[in-house]
Amino acid sequence: MTQPIHQVKYEIDLLEAFLQNDYMRDVYIHLNPTAEQQGDEDWWNDVYIQTAVNSDEYDFPARWAEQRDADQYEALVLMELINQIFQWNEDENGIEVKWWSGALTISKIYKMYAYMYVVRCGVEHWIHIKDINDWNGDESDDDDVCVCEKETYNGSKDFPPNETDEQCPICLEDYDKEGGKLKDGIQNSDFESNCPHWCCCMCWDEMYKQDKDTYCCPICKRDITDWLKTHYDSDDE
Repeated sequence: MTQPIHQVKYEIDLLEAFLQNDYMRDVYIHLNPTAEQQGDEDWWNDVYIQTAVNSDEYDFPARWAEQRDADQYEALVLMELINQIFQWNEDENGIEVKWWSGALTISKIYKMYAYMYVVRCGVEHWIHIKDINDWNGDESDDDDVCVCEKETYNGSKDFPPNETDEQCPICLEDYDKEGGKLKDGIQNSDFESNCPHWCCCMCWDEMYKQDKDTYCCPICKRDITDWLKTHYDSDDE
């Protein structure tokens, strides 16, 4: 069951990265808040967050459906999303939920999870994230091009979130040379990229098996296509 667990974690990481780096940014750009609204916590909570994930105006499930690749693990991913939604509801409201009484569609599951994720991050997170990611409204006409914020790895174990020197940020398992979970990244090669991130080689390999034309780092979304195709060609295994 090790491989499916890693794949489910990987798919959820992609979902959250899309929420963080693409979807919420696009909503922010479209709403185009005034300077007064940017400093108003009520606007962020009542307009920005609620409009983005608790209304049908932007339809997050439809946006995500265009990005994801449904595969054999999708049922497991949906089960894990439901488990996390139920657990969050229990933590927030003190009510244990073991089943859903209404019609539970795939679209509704993704919408519920998006709402949970965005609300769980908190208003303060979204107030400051626009400065961290330098959301200036620039957009690319090429859907296959990774558009990402500039960042410089400063050696801190707190940057980026969930990345440490000892643990893979995707599967959250310790790097293990003897077990084959080697720490790897584009920095280990001669390929040019501003991507500063490391993952274990097993997670990079799982990413390559998605069989896409363009591959992006799951953390910062920078283009790592040439490196990944060169170093993780399944035909070489």
